[in-house]
Amino acid sequence: MSKILAVMRFELIPNEILMDCFAYLSASEIFHAFDRLNYRFYKLIRNIKLHLNFHHIQKSIFDRFCKKMLLEPHIKSQIYSMHLSNKGSHGQIDAFLPLFSIDEFPNLRSLTPTQVAYENIGQLKSMISSIPELYSLHLFDSENIEADALVPLTTSKVRTLSADTLVVLPTWVEIFLSITSFTLLSSEVFDLCALMEYMPMLKYLHVQHCLYMFKSYQKKARYKKTCGVHLKQLIVDDLQIPFVTFQKLLEATPNLKSLTLSAKICRICLMRVNENIWFYLHYLT
Repeated sequence: MSKILAVMRFELIPNEILMDCFAYLSASEIFHAFDRLNYRFYKLIRNIKLHLNFHHIQKSIFDRFCKKMLLEPHIKSQIYSMHLSNKGSHGQIDAFLPLFSIDEFPNLRSLTPTQVAYENIGQLKSMISSIPELYSLHLFDSENIEADALVPLTTSKVRTLSADTLVVLPTWVEIFLSITSFTLLSSEVFDLCALMEYMPMLKYLHVQHCLYMFKSYQKKARYKKTCGVHLKQLIVDDLQIPFVTFQKLLEATPNLKSLTLSAKICRICLMRVNENIWFYLHYLT
């Protein structure tokens, strides 16, 4: 009796609550669990926004959902974000791209290709440039590919960008003009300053590891005082540079409103902080 009652209660859950719950699931999981449950769910899952996450997915589920999209092409218009991954998936991106073109997903807002193979770059580049609504692009675990090969995947419409590491090149200037939010796994501090110069509209910057290498010493005279004039929020999780150098970075962001450093950073840097720097940090608040 309790099992029957539980089923009845589940059936009484409003669609609005179910849709909120589905937002935490991948499209492949939703269709695998609810597609054949009853007519109500059959209709509901075909009329909601979907997030398609193929990262760490079983091959059987991957194949099943790809077949589902081939049989029901309208599902592609429901997908607003997509995560394709070659990591631990034996060439999943290679298997996906011959079946579907990324530009067949007209409402796609966010794309995350993980561990992109070099041979996929050309395909993704041509497809992404034709996606009208693409807003976010996240590139991860592709260290085996030169950064300048990955960056052309961005378009003038992309506002949010995430990547492992990027080396600033002059040819990137036009590509980065639209970026307002950038998350970076690792960056050498000079490249970070130059990167902000090439992202003039950048408002949010999150760097997990900020490094100081020999080329910083060689090129520190080239730091510009106003390379991040629009930056409002800066987060650094691991700061491995002299604090004086970090101060120069802060001076290049005159409109910064929020600065977040991890507790580990504070313990390392406090010994180097003098009263003037404390005053400067206090001024930011």
